[in-house]
Amino acid sequence: MKAEHLRFIQWLPRVANFGIAVFLSLFAMDVFSEGYRPLQLAQNLFLHLLPALSMILILFVSWRRPMAGGLVLPLLAVAYAWMSRHNLSAVAAISGPLLVTGLLYWVSHRTRTSYRRG
Repeated sequence: MKAEHLRFIQWLPRVANFGIAVFLSLFAMDVFSEGYRPLQLAQNLFLHLLPALSMILILFVSWRRPMAGGLVLPLLAVAYAWMSRHNLSAVAAISGPLLVTGLLYWVSHRTRTSYRRG
């Protein structure tokens, strides 16, 4: 396999993971329209940013160990789909990208280990 192809496979899940974190952080912007006092605003903003921060944490862990992302992200996708099972559009918008990114991490891990063996 060419080195450029391997780099693309290695970087695609990382970029997708970062994109999901940015997407989830956009949901925190509704805190500013509520008219909270500064301390309440900071607390609510932190709570709304927890999913995005968890995605950044998963990105850091999966940077060197892509199989971690390949295991954690599909589990998160299934857990979110179960919790939001009555809202199909939310399941598609959140669980779909989590599942795809987890599969991309798995492919990245597989290509990296097969490239090292061969």
